[in-house]
Amino acid sequence: MGQFIIKKRYFAVGIGLIFLFLLFYISNELKKPIVSKDVEIIVEERIKTIDPKDLCVDLPVLIYHHVQPLTIAKKNSQMGLSISPEYFRQHLKYIKDKGYKVVEAKDLINYFYKGKELPNKSIMITFDDGYEDNYIYMWPILKEFGYKATIFLATGLMDSPGYLSWQQVEEMSGEIYFANHTQTHRSSSEDKVVLYDEIQSANRQLNNSGLDNVKVFAYPYGIPSTIAQGVLMELRYNLAFTTYNGRVQCKSNRLALFRIRTGNFGLGMSGL
Repeated sequence: MGQFIIKKRYFAVGIGLIFLFLLFYISNELKKPIVSKDVEIIVEERIKTIDPKDLCVDLPVLIYHHVQPLTIAKKNSQMGLSISPEYFRQHLKYIKDKGYKVVEAKDLINYFYKGKELPNKSIMITFDDGYEDNYIYMWPILKEFGYKATIFLATGLMDSPGYLSWQQVEEMSGEIYFANHTQTHRSSSEDKVVLYDEIQSANRQLNNSGLDNVKVFAYPYGIPSTIAQGVLMELRYNLAFTTYNGRVQCKSNRLALFRIRTGNFGLGMSGL
């Protein structure tokens, strides 16, 4: 009987050791990057200690996509990228009540290149892709508050169902700065030839409409690459935005700037 108990104890210890080994293995696996080596390098660069000689500023940059009733978003399977008009109005009221000053991309450029200080509690409002609901629901609310915003256009999708028309873009251009999001929303993982054509074609379309004169870009899907950054430098772009979460913007990372995701919840939950 005693031998049986000892064997049971050894068996339990063995099971415990196996469990600990599996736990250690899984933990290490979860730490491994699930993105390309190129993106991994960029992420590592961004989490390094900020150089005290770098020019940096605390500037939250909000990112939105669709602004539409959630019944429509649900019907179109767009819930993950949608905020209701009611919540969007609530966000702008929060910005106003908390004393934030809405600035534009040109203000950040002037800070980086001319040393012109931004107002205390500055904030930027951005939208990706250029959806028609931005014209129908977002723009009227933005005008209520007298705020400016940036919409990053995938220019080749304009005039397509669900997207802005060039006529709507022209109407909105007083309150909205329109910037480059490639021509057909191509990922930065493409090769240089594709990326150059995508970015340059969009740049040409915007310029032909008198838009994006200060040359600002946002990466489709939010992830940069060294190839895309090289193309942007070659084309003399001043700023480029990711969807990496954060609010401290530095000149050294001007082609991989942070933004803050929003949704159907209060901006206070985003750390503002």
